[in-house]
Amino acid sequence: LMESLGDQQRLEELDLTETSLGRVGGAALASALARLGESGVKVRVVRLGDCSLGKSFSKVVSSLGKLRSLEEVDMSYNEVDSEVVSALCAAARSWLSLQLLNLEGSELDEDGTELV
Repeated sequence: LMESLGDQQRLEELDLTETSLGRVGGAALASALARLGESGVKVRVVRLGDCSLGKSFSKVVSSLGKLRSLEEVDMSYNEVDSEVVSALCAAARSWLSLQLLNLEGSELDEDGTELV
């Protein structure tokens, strides 16, 4: 699934809410998102709420930075540590059209809160 996702020529919205991807699925998603960004696909909305990405979450967030046309990013109800927040801050610099960033229900540690 993730392999074919990265090969899409047109994709405006990706909703993987409540999909238990885990570490391996998260790594595959990160690779697919990077390929989408590198090929210039204009993804506007990515929803990754409650995806159980584990340790691969920061890689997924870093790959989201390659999707420059993002308008909405939902990362609610995920484990967000300072590594994820650092990746998020770096990725957000490329989102010139971002209108909504949802981190609801994501417990940020003190370091992460300061970074945001």
